[in-house]
Amino acid sequence: MTREPSWPFVVRWAVAYAATECVVVVVASLTLATTWPWVVLVAAIEGALLGLVQGRLLHDLRPHIVRDWTLATIAGVLLGRAIEFAGDGSPLGGTILSGPLALQIAGGAALGALVGAAAGSFQSLILRGRIDRPGRWVVVCALAWAVGLPSLLLAGFATGQLSGAVPVWHAVVAILTVF
Repeated sequence: MTREPSWPFVVRWAVAYAATECVVVVVASLTLATTWPWVVLVAAIEGALLGLVQGRLLHDLRPHIVRDWTLATIAGVLLGRAIEFAGDGSPLGGTILSGPLALQIAGGAALGALVGAAAGSFQSLILRGRIDRPGRWVVVCALAWAVGLPSLLLAGFATGQLSGAVPVWHAVVAILTVF
């Protein structure tokens, strides 16, 4: 039913994802997205940007997917961010965030897997009938987030520990590399 994506497609997908997430980080930083209304607004912006960019890339492989993919991405990002911020603000999240770095990494991986699975679940519905075994997308998203969230934590931790010792752009490059 489907063909495997080409390496140029995978590279375009990764660059699009990284660029979109960097825009979202700037928006989140400017709005100080620490309250639920701001988190919802920034997550909706993230989902819309990411969905449009990814949907456009997918359009070349699967015409007429952009609108549905964008709406699914918005829904998935909203659910994923709700899980993420609820987890961060929970008593367990507070315990993990104040614990040793290894516990923070393990907690970040578990939370990342939940966030990624939630975000990918809506997109997998759009993939039904378009690719073989669309449920694999949920697994891929969960694994990516299970690696990505602790990696962001480590990048933030490392640059925080080195603050003043390295230029700010090193932190930006570290986070961009993780994305």
